[in-house]
This record gives sequence, C-alpha cells and structure tokens, in this order.
Amino acid sequence: MPPRKKPSPKTAQSPTAASTAAIFREGNPPETSTTAVESSTSMANSTANPAALTGEKDLEDDIAGQSVVFRVIYGAQDFLNDELDFAKFVQLVMLAFICHAFYLYNTEYVKENMYKIGFNAIGVGMAFIFSYRSRSRLHKKNPARFPLPQLPGFNLIYAVFIPTAIAALYKSDALHLNLCFNYFVVDYVHPVIRLGSAIAYFVIYRDEEDNTPTQAIAIIFVFHACIQYSLNYFNKGSDRTSVDIPEEVLQQDDTKAMAQAKESSSPIGAGTNTSLCQAEIQLFSVLLSNVVHYTALNNQYNLPVIIFQKLVISLVSTSALVYPLFLLYSSTRNFVVGILSAVVSGALFVFLTNYQLSSILPNNNAISWLWSYIIDSAERKSILSTWLAVLAVVIPSVFFLAPHISLNLRRKVWHWVILGLVTYPAYVDQPQFTLIALLGSAVVFVILEIIRFTRFTFVGQWLSKSLLVFQDFKDLKGPLNVSYIYLIAGVSLPMVFDYCIDKRVSIKSFLGVISLGLGDSSASIIGKRFGSVKWKGGPKSIQGTVAFVLITFGGLFLVDQYLLNGQVADWEPVFVCCLIGGILEGVSTLNDNLVIPCVMMIALDALHTKK
Repeated sequence: MPPRKKPSPKTAQSPTAASTAAIFREGNPPETSTTAVESSTSMANSTANPAALTGEKDLEDDIAGQSVVFRVIYGAQDFLNDELDFAKFVQLVMLAFICHAFYLYNTEYVKENMYKIGFNAIGVGMAFIFSYRSRSRLHKKNPARFPLPQLPGFNLIYAVFIPTAIAALYKSDALHLNLCFNYFVVDYVHPVIRLGSAIAYFVIYRDEEDNTPTQAIAIIFVFHACIQYSLNYFNKGSDRTSVDIPEEVLQQDDTKAMAQAKESSSPIGAGTNTSLCQAEIQLFSVLLSNVVHYTALNNQYNLPVIIFQKLVISLVSTSALVYPLFLLYSSTRNFVVGILSAVVSGALFVFLTNYQLSSILPNNNAISWLWSYIIDSAERKSILSTWLAVLAVVIPSVFFLAPHISLNLRRKVWHWVILGLVTYPAYVDQPQFTLIALLGSAVVFVILEIIRFTRFTFVGQWLSKSLLVFQDFKDLKGPLNVSYIYLIAGVSLPMVFDYCIDKRVSIKSFLGVISLGLGDSSASIIGKRFGSVKWKGGPKSIQGTVAFVLITFGGLFLVDQYLLNGQVADWEPVFVCCLIGGILEGVSTLNDNLVIPCVMMIALDALHTKK
C-alpha cells in the first residue's frame, strides 16, 4: 500500500491520519460533528494558519488520487477511528469468540447455512450503505430540509446476534425467520421496502421441509412491524411526560447516560427523551414475534410458552381495539370514560385469552383452570403461599425503608427477592408452575406499566408517584420504565430454553437468576464501594467485574452441588460464560438485566456440542 503523505507538524491532525489504535485511548472516540461555535473557531484558526488548510487539502488530494481499493481501506480506517472505542472493541472480541466456538462444535451446520447467512448479511449491509449514502447526498444538497443521517447504535448488533444465535444453537426452523427480521434493523429504509425485502428473502431461501405458509409469515412480519411502530411511538418523551430528577439520582447514578448528561451544557431533563434504544425495540419486537410464531405441540414442557403466547396476543389485540377509548380518556380525563375503558379492556382481554386457550386447557375458563391447577397440588399451594407471604412483608418494608437506604440498594433488593423466591424449592421442584408464574408476571408488569405510563385514572397516577423512588436515570430519561420487566425477562429466558426446549432442569436454567440476583448486585455494590480502577472510557470498575465473575461462578457451583446433585462435569465452559457476563456488565451500555443472561446462555451452549 503506498504511504499517505503526513501533514505538517504544525497542522492539526485529521481523522484520516489518526491510527486505528485510537480505540485504546482514554474516553470516547473523536466526535465527527461540531457545534456552530466550534466550527467558527476552526474556520478562524484555518484562516489564521493557511498551512493547516493546505496540509489538509494535500492529504485529501493524496487520498483522492489513490485507487478505489485504497480509498475504501482509508475510509474504513477513518470509520474505525470515529466510531470504535475500547468498550465496543472488547464486545466485538467476545461475540467473535462465541461465534468461533459455535463454528468449532457445529462446523457442518455452519457450512450448510453459510450462504443463507452470508446473503442476509450482504443484503442488510448494502441496504444500510445505499440508504445512508443517499441521505448524506440529500443533506449536502439541502442541509436545512434533510438532517445529517446518524449511524445506527452499536447495540443493534445484539438485536441481530441474540435471536440469530439462539435459533442457530437450537438448529431451529426459526433461524430463517430471524434472518428475515434483520431487514427491519435498517430504519433508514421505508417500512414497506423492509417488509417486502423480508418476505422476498423468506421465499427465496425457504426450505422444502418448511411447511409454514407465506401468508402466515407475512402476518408475523406485520405483527413485528406493528410492535416496532408502537414501541417507537410510545418511546418518545414529551413535556407531558417530563419529571424532575431527584437529587439522589444526580448524586448516586454513575451510568454513561448520566455522565453524558452532566457533561452536557444543556440542563438535565427527564421524561422528554427516549427510554428504549433502537436495539431494545428491535430485540423486543423479534422476541415477541418468535413467541407468536411458536407452534410446538402442547405438552408438559412447553405449556408455559403456549400460555404466554396467548396472553401476548390477547394483550396486543386488546390494546389495539381499546386504544380509541384511551385516547378519549387522555383528552377528557373523565372518570366515567376511564372506568368504561378499564371494564372493556379487562373483559376483552379475558375473553380473548379464554377463547385461545379453550382448545388447549382441560377447562374452558383459564382462570378456573389456574385455580384447579394450584389447589390440586399441595406443593404448589405451599409455594404460592410462601410467595404471597414474602411479598406481603417485603413490598411494604422496602417502600417504608426507601428514604433511609441508597437508591442502588433499594433497586437491587428486588434482584435478591426474585432469587430467593424462584431458586429453591420453587423451580427445582415445580419448574412448570414457576415458569407459568414468571411469564404471567411479565404480562402483568407490562399492563401495570401501560397504566403507569398513561397515568390511567388514580391507579396510574399512584403508580407513577410510588415507583419514582426506585428509578435511576436510565428509567427517568424517557417516559417508559421497563427495568423490572427486563429483570423478569432475564430470569425467565434461560429457564424457558432449558425446560421448555431442552426438556430438563440444568445449570443453564439458573444463569439468569444467579447472574442478576448475585452477580449484578454484587458488582454494583462492590464497584461503588471499592471500585478504584475503571474500565477505559466507562464508569464501571474492574473490581465490580471481578466480583461479578467470582460470585456468579460460586453461586452456580453451589446450585449444582446442592440443588442439581452435581450435574456439571466440566466447569471450564461455565467459568468462561461467567467471565463473558462479567465483562459485558462492565463495558456494555445495553440493559444488564436482558443482555447478560442472554449472552451467557448463548456462550454456554456455544461451548458445548449441541446435537
């Protein structure tokens, strides 16, 4: 490769001249955009120092004179300098390690699907590149009308990686479906084009043994698009959803979002930004679409997923049908309209749930079936009584003690509560009942969040005020509060795949509850108290990461020895997945409650041969 000319030592170094080793520097990568003041200052400096402008122009002329290949390489280097930092580099290395481990143990499967995956990656990449370049040209022609396009968030890689990796690990027919969902990642492209691209890809690479009708797939894609649109719509904050950030949050919160807000020259606000990033919206949409697509035969193992599927469909349908009543109530705040909306919503949700489960459950009424299911087993009655007794004591106690304990402690106490309620004897002795309770709780929490978000009647106003003491800046920055939903999802997902799909109870089932109940809590508490060495460019500490790895590994070891009677024969994969989870907790900006259990589960499966 011919060397590029170096600018004069007196000139300012351009991004192109910087080395890709910039990812190992402290802090964030250099920003590509400047404010108006910075631009005017830069122009004044260039005018005062013509050598700087001349050196920059010589460099651009030198790059323009190279071949296409070298210009692409230089452009790639500039992109890495601008967009890649140390935390992102570490995450890419970990994901590459997981992919390599999966390839080593599943070489034939990878070779069978490499063309399908490769074409999908090329198609999504080209769609992004072409749309980004076209929007950039429009911006150059008319900056006032067309804003400068922004690169997609780095965390979108998890929205693609997690569903695709899970489908590949289980060698599921859903791999094809999840590859189709990747076309919805490129939000620059018009939704109709994304939908058409996904359906076209499904038809082209449809397997002969795949009996799923194209019409059914189209419905799944429409469901995904509707969920994605709804989340984007409700995700945007406004003055109506604005709240004041408590002083305690300003003092104690050390998230990257809070650090950026404190460094910003604009005043710190809350409730007016977005709660979910695009990666979270895409991941939620894909996971729910997979749940709707789930068609396994009903048996003792997958019954929790079937019930959850029907509850999700009932909730989405009810929300869509009753939405006009909610709009009417939001505009009038009439008490009668509010009561009418609540009655209609409840009746419609129960009707749709019973209608869908009538052919699956032995009793036509889902509520009466659930009651019989519980009281027919002395063990299930005992577990439920214990849960209710513990919650009846813990919930009022935490609310009463909230002013006297730290924000971090009052948030982490729920991690410990769910750890104690689920681990033993509930899940070990009654895995099906525990999963039905967890997945049903997730739906209940979504309903409560809808009521809280809309401030629906006095109940929504009370929830909004009461839950404020448990919210950090990640919850307060936008209108939605989904941390507790993430917690339930993170605990449940490993259990669902281990019990409902693998039809067993193994160490994998406990990855979520141990990593969040012990590992994440310990990392947060120890990191805040003893964290003197920080991850480069981030607020979290190495000490917290070490605590996560050791305590999570120790917790899983105790579970295996005392609850699973020593099932684990090789502890090396378990330790590696704990190490990956600890590093992710330290460097990732995606919500810990969801990304850590998912990636740990994928890593553990990738390090074992799955037949």
